[in-house]
Amino acid sequence: AFAHSRGVRNTDLKPANVMVGEFGEVLLIDWGVRAGTPGFAAPEREGDARSDVYSLGAMLRAMLPEGAPKLLRAVAAKAMRDDPAGRYESVRALMGDVGRFLDGEPVEAYRENVWERSVRVLGKHSTLAALVAAYLVMRGLVLFFFGR
Repeated sequence: AFAHSRGVRNTDLKPANVMVGEFGEVLLIDWGVRAGTPGFAAPEREGDARSDVYSLGAMLRAMLPEGAPKLLRAVAAKAMRDDPAGRYESVRALMGDVGRFLDGEPVEAYRENVWERSVRVLGKHSTLAALVAAYLVMRGLVLFFFGR
């Protein structure tokens, strides 16, 4: 996102060109020596920042385990759409959806149905859900045994 804000884009984003520094900072190397690596390069090869968004989506997809959450797979799929107009408009937008996923919030890349939303919300607020369920069970038992 920083490079894009300066009008610079990397034409070869792939896991081999990403390093994590001593303090957890992300470092990109190999700034455009090649014009993309198959499997990580956008179909249009040349383009705007959305070409790098495609590559970041490909890196995310490559890191996901077989049973990765549907929401995270949807984020990677949106970043990797063949049509650049269907992708995230920027790296910041992609980062926003990943952040929402990590925070247990809905992501823009996937429209949840009522059941999925309920499961996500209950999972995010599991302690509260357990307390309400315990209260309802106890209230039901009191009503059953004492009629009040």
